[in-house]
Amino acid sequence: MRTMTAFFAGLLVMLLSAVLLAGPETASAMQMGGIEGSVTNSKGLPISGARVSAFPQDRNPTGRLKSTLTDDFGRFVIDGLRPGAYLLFSSKESENYVDTMKFSPGGGSKLAPKITVGPREVTRGVEIRREHKATAIRGRVLNGETGTPITSATIKVSSDGDAKRFFSSAVALPEGRLDLLLEPGEAVRIEIHAQGYQTWSYGKDGSPETSEALYLAPEMTKDLIVRLRPLK
Repeated sequence: MRTMTAFFAGLLVMLLSAVLLAGPETASAMQMGGIEGSVTNSKGLPISGARVSAFPQDRNPTGRLKSTLTDDFGRFVIDGLRPGAYLLFSSKESENYVDTMKFSPGGGSKLAPKITVGPREVTRGVEIRREHKATAIRGRVLNGETGTPITSATIKVSSDGDAKRFFSSAVALPEGRLDLLLEPGEAVRIEIHAQGYQTWSYGKDGSPETSEALYLAPEMTKDLIVRLRPLK
């Protein structure tokens, strides 16, 4: 009996020593949690192959975000998450489900739910419902004087009701082709800027002074010919 007691006592000491020697990174890893859930469409049917990413809310993210793809049944699992609050972003642009990271309120929404992960816990049953497919903005970006295509530009899209909600991205425009997907359901303002040209704003004549809001209706396609004026 004493031999068994001594054996287990020694084993406990070895385990404690291993944890102490492993350092804070391993100890932190032992506290990791996860999130399990599903991505569905407006009819509640699964969306397979959708990307789901966990964006930490209580600290600045370092490196790549934890992300995964949904399986054939729309299910996903993201593990290895430090305890804290996360926004879950989703996308499948091949089926016109735009990346919700572009436009998502900071506190979370149905499109980007806010989930709290506890130490050594998996938060289950999370459903991301994608009610609508994106609004498609298609067209060309051209030199306003010569008509030649402009092959790179920066596009800024901002909420008409809240200027603090926007995204801005440098994009390639092969042969001047504009191909942009936006989350529907609100009015936005669109600006396009290219080096050596004046900024173009969606509206009557492309000038900032006459800019207008564009309402993004679900599954709408808006055709645009953008003519940038060279700087003088």
